[in-house]
Amino acid sequence: MRSGPGDGAYTTRIRRSFGRTVELPAPVGITLDTGPLKNWVR
Repeated sequence: MRSGPGDGAYTTRIRRSFGRTVELPAPVGITLDTGPLKNWVR
């Protein structure tokens, strides 16, 4: 799910499976590989 903050809270979410890439828009402006993140969840 994609997250979008609004009025101090997230208004929407888009979930992706680990191993997929996620485009982070400006001002970050990177493509994040989510595969390594699975090592940080229980």
